[in-house]
Amino acid sequence: MVHSGDARAHEIGAFIADTGLSDVDDITRIQTSDAEQQTDYLDTLRAYPASNGSISAMAERLHVHNNTVRYRVSRLAKDFNLDLDAPQKRLWLWLRLMTMDLAGQARRGAA
Repeated sequence: MVHSGDARAHEIGAFIADTGLSDVDDITRIQTSDAEQQTDYLDTLRAYPASNGSISAMAERLHVHNNTVRYRVSRLAKDFNLDLDAPQKRLWLWLRLMTMDLAGQARRGAA
């Protein structure tokens, strides 16, 4: 079942993809890096808003030590120039992750 909010987010995701906004953005760069370096930065980034930025909650969600989360968050900031303290940046990242996930669900549902 698709809720109206999910449908709107899917439309936003389609807009992002259609206009090329996702071609070379932070999420794409992190995905590429994860694939090349066999890292889990995207999973860590995904856990950030779900855990309200709590290191302990993120560590529990990711099944890793708190220090691992701290290290990954610091690498996200340094390697990808992400300022997770900036509300607009957090919103954009969350929106990209949400629409990316919904687009993947829609593709799987259509198959």
